[in-house]
Amino acid sequence: MNYRNKLSSVLKKGLNFVKGKLPERHQHHVTWKNLFVVLLVAMFLNQYIQVSRITGGLSSLDSKGSSLIDEVGRLNELSGALGGDLNEVRSYLRMPMQNYSSIGVYEDDSDSETDPVQLALFEYIGGLSAHEKLSQNLSLRLGLLKGLRLDALKLGQLAEDEAQYSLGVYSADWKLATFVLDKESGVLSLETVYSWEEVEATSGDEFSKYVDEFLEENSDRILKTMKAVSEKNSYIVETFRNATIAHLLETERLDFDSKPLFADFMYTYNLVNEAGEPVAQVVLDATNLEMTLKDLRDTDEVILKVSDLFTALPPFIEKMDVLPSAQRRVIAAKQTLAQTFDDDGFKLLLKEANLVVETEARSDAYRLYYDIKRFDGTLLGSIVIEKATGIVEVVNPDGTPGTVPGSKKKTLDLPSDVPVFSNTPLSSSGAFNILIAGKHGALIDTIIFAHLDEGTSTIDLVSIPRDLYYKGRKINRYADMYGMDEFAKVMSEIVGYKLDKYVMIDMYAFIDVVDLIGGIDIHLEDAVVDPSYKTLDNGVWGTMHYEPGNYHLGGKESLRLARSRHTSSDFARAARQHKILEAIQGKLRNLGVSDATVVYDILKTVLNQTSTNIGLKEAASYYFKYQNFKLNSSNVLSTANVLTVPEYITSEECAALKSTDEMSECDSALQAYTLVPKNENWNLIKWYFQGVFE
Repeated sequence: MNYRNKLSSVLKKGLNFVKGKLPERHQHHVTWKNLFVVLLVAMFLNQYIQVSRITGGLSSLDSKGSSLIDEVGRLNELSGALGGDLNEVRSYLRMPMQNYSSIGVYEDDSDSETDPVQLALFEYIGGLSAHEKLSQNLSLRLGLLKGLRLDALKLGQLAEDEAQYSLGVYSADWKLATFVLDKESGVLSLETVYSWEEVEATSGDEFSKYVDEFLEENSDRILKTMKAVSEKNSYIVETFRNATIAHLLETERLDFDSKPLFADFMYTYNLVNEAGEPVAQVVLDATNLEMTLKDLRDTDEVILKVSDLFTALPPFIEKMDVLPSAQRRVIAAKQTLAQTFDDDGFKLLLKEANLVVETEARSDAYRLYYDIKRFDGTLLGSIVIEKATGIVEVVNPDGTPGTVPGSKKKTLDLPSDVPVFSNTPLSSSGAFNILIAGKHGALIDTIIFAHLDEGTSTIDLVSIPRDLYYKGRKINRYADMYGMDEFAKVMSEIVGYKLDKYVMIDMYAFIDVVDLIGGIDIHLEDAVVDPSYKTLDNGVWGTMHYEPGNYHLGGKESLRLARSRHTSSDFARAARQHKILEAIQGKLRNLGVSDATVVYDILKTVLNQTSTNIGLKEAASYYFKYQNFKLNSSNVLSTANVLTVPEYITSEECAALKSTDEMSECDSALQAYTLVPKNENWNLIKWYFQGVFE
């Protein structure tokens, strides 16, 4: 049976079936054509359902937090099913089959398949072509300059430096114009005292004609402008030679450079102080003959237009700061130290250390000394200001550079043979792992891995420094760049344990939570002083500081204490964060089922300002399940155990390394503070976590 007969038979059977199901009075309305239309509608309806299945798959991909690879696989299955259905329809309609798996796949414009030899040849020939074009342009235009001849005017000598060729055109003693041929771009330009234009000529005759026409049209104006500019320049020089102005300059220890710099149609005269530093300028605009005065130390960059320079100079100079830069830095350093010595936070540090600082400086020919002493008068060192530079530093009693004293860090003994761990994260039986991250702005600055052991009813916290450098970037960049799912995956790779859930909480939510539970009580064994947090007391700005003792803190105060690290370190901050979490847990432990409304408000506040894969009901069940677990919070991944600071590379060193054959590129991240495992052995971190959790 051929295709047409097969289709006709199917339609007849369908027609008889439909007629058999209809009342007799309607059977005459059912025709072969009607049934065909119905079947077509049914087929398109079927395709709509299949497309809806795909749309559902896409919605699932957008809303679920599961692996992107799994979702793409599911989408591929859906599109395969749709392709099969479409081919069935095409078969009935006697149309050729289609490979739907290739639809929507376009040519890949990436260079992953590019032959490196071919690519190198293209780049070489392209560069060679550009070089040849530049050489031809330079040769052509240099020939134009060398071949130029003028009847009424005089040409200067063709000059050359590293950047350009230049040729002057003169009328008597006046330089009318200058031809400039740029070696880097090959551009030939004609410059006058008030104009600039590019020369497009490509032959000797064309070039000569261009020059003749230009000079014929512009010579009179150029000469008139240059004479006027010369008169203005003479007026400026004579004004500064005037006895009154010269005496004022001598009084202020200023000098006038009578040789101006000409650039961009401007003549610029510098006023310099006793150290030879330019502090002000007199500028003459050749295009309109306007004179201006500019104070180079005026942060507002106000430019004063003047017509009578003699009258304008005295008040302008009297308002200027003409001190040498080093002297200005010394004054600024003295003011900064005076403010620091008077700061309550700094006084607290001195009190804790049983030290005093002499606020009246002693002096020698090179330095100002602010001595640091014990109460018994023993000299421990000095804060000094270098008179020649204004640099502030600390020196020992013998004058040698001082170092920050401190006790030796308690370190962890590392195994001689570090175990090699699997790349597959561990999933502990009877344990539950949560990643807690805190952010302030775009980047994460708090990372805590929480291990909840149901067998021992304990919660072990390990703080991970945000400066840990993994696979080309600091770990706190991953969430911002790729999202929390990828960040959680990266953290599982690093620590070797599977993460069940994650929470990234904004610091403002942290404030709300602490305030909702009525604040927290915390004990500080050591003083905390942070100059980055300024407080305003009785109209005076000071440093945030806490003396040792007991405190009841609200949300903002708790956040400050949690984030402060400017006089300690990330590791000390992590320890304080653990204390704060213990205090919060202590408050939450007292909330039971009868306080369900408070618990609900807290969870809702957190989840509304949080990126997490934990739902509200799920969070409530976790709260009541784990609220009485013992919190072990003394674990901080640091340089005292398995981390180290890699060698610092400056930008200059990086550039030098790039220019050698030894290192074609260097890591810009190493120009900032980063942390890596000792010997760059990432198994050390997994070993450390296993020791804490197991």
